[in-house]
Amino acid sequence: MLILTSPVNIRYFSDVELETYERFAALLICGSRRVFVVPKLEEGRVPGPAYVYSDGEDPAEALRRAAQECGGGEVEVDGRTTLRAWEVVRRALGGISTYKIADEYIDGLRAVKRSDEVERIAKAAQAIREAIAEAYAELSPGVPERKAAADIYLRLAEGEARRHFRIVKEADEIAVPPRNFVLLTTEEYVKMPNDVVGLANLRSTLARYGLVIPPTVVDAGFEGNITIEVVNESPNTIVLRPGLRFLHLILVRAEGAAKYLGTYLGQRGVTPPKGLKAEC
Repeated sequence: MLILTSPVNIRYFSDVELETYERFAALLICGSRRVFVVPKLEEGRVPGPAYVYSDGEDPAEALRRAAQECGGGEVEVDGRTTLRAWEVVRRALGGISTYKIADEYIDGLRAVKRSDEVERIAKAAQAIREAIAEAYAELSPGVPERKAAADIYLRLAEGEARRHFRIVKEADEIAVPPRNFVLLTTEEYVKMPNDVVGLANLRSTLARYGLVIPPTVVDAGFEGNITIEVVNESPNTIVLRPGLRFLHLILVRAEGAAKYLGTYLGQRGVTPPKGLKAEC
């Protein structure tokens, strides 16, 4: 039995591309059979049998049931995975199976299968070259290697994030589908004093329609348009229009002063996420 937990290997061996983000997913290969372990929201995306779990449930229990269905024998595990996924595998297999890392075996099975894979590899290589070129342009003597590598990774993350967003600069209306979200920007360009913090809140009228925003802090010393994630938790599509008053900004005097020097300083318009620099 082979247990794959990295999204790249799951996609390679099943042609299924999951969007689990931080949630656990696995593909168990038992001879000619394929068994999936996925979050409940991803159940409809996988072919064949699947063991699912809901938010709040331990995915290790679903993985344990899937492993028991596959039967006994030697268990090989995908080593190219996250520490969080490793913990799930350890909880699921502890006491019922011994296992070994199968990276060499997996590498021996992998090969480029289709022409579209060649295209994806070419695009990935081009993205890496562009990220290196952008980071190189800002290098100077004395910059630590770790920072240089982090800058390259950050630019790759920015490019990936932007690929998932469609930026609309001018529109008569913005439709927010049910159970979905949009990034909106304020028309106002703010300049926060170094000793004042802003707390952004949605207007209560919009909240009564089912819109919510996460807790949003505008840092002391921040300058730029404010980008806000607006989530539609209702079962209906909600239409917003440019110029709509949608935020309250509560100003709080801080004790002492601070200057915001983050990556969003001076942002204009809707700004997609710029990646988490060594935070995940």
